[in-house]
Amino acid sequence: MKTHHLLFVVLFSAIILVFILTSTSFLTTGKSHSIGHDDITLILFSDTDELSKERTYYHAIQYSQENEAFSFQELIFKESTDMRPISYYNIEHFPSLLIYKGEEELLRISGKQEFEQLVLTITNAVTN
Repeated sequence: MKTHHLLFVVLFSAIILVFILTSTSFLTTGKSHSIGHDDITLILFSDTDELSKERTYYHAIQYSQENEAFSFQELIFKESTDMRPISYYNIEHFPSLLIYKGEEELLRISGKQEFEQLVLTITNAVTN
């Protein structure tokens, strides 16, 4: 009787594991944002050795939220050592900011940016 019980638990666990792995393709592909909605998702790729370049991005995102009626569903941070998302999103420079609306990429900007230009670029991407 205990053998049947153990066999059932192992089989059930294997089925659940297969279901989870096949239903979450972002675990294997590197995809980080969800596509089942039309909400805005921001993905910021960060390099801890270059944090001074990112300060402008943080300020521009915050300013845009407070002053430009810009809202988003998710803000996802990815480090330069996280190779799957870097490969999936084809990131070549840090920092990089990607903005998605569902599956559609609205903005891709990278490298050191001026605050005013970054706010304008973000605002134009999400309001057009």
